[in-house]
Amino acid sequence: MEIMDFCQKVKKNLAEEIGEEMTLSVKQITKNNGVVLHGITVSKDGMNISPNIYMDGLYAAYEEAKAVSLRTPAHKKRQRKSSIVL
Repeated sequence: MEIMDFCQKVKKNLAEEIGEEMTLSVKQITKNNGVVLHGITVSKDGMNISPNIYMDGLYAAYEEAKAVSLRTPAHKKRQRKSSIVL
């Protein structure tokens, strides 16, 4: 699996976790030093900032293990464990 396919699958899983209030998009970002990183941009209407979650390190771990476990914070200070198996 290529990194952009990996990013699309992670985006799909994240979208299921966070619902419809946020918009997710997969992008290739060229940094000032010419390095190209792959990320998921999280945005929300009415907000003027959009963080990027860079997927390159996670993809490298996936390539080694072919399964990745993520901890995602949940609503009301609960935490649940999500497993993404691609």
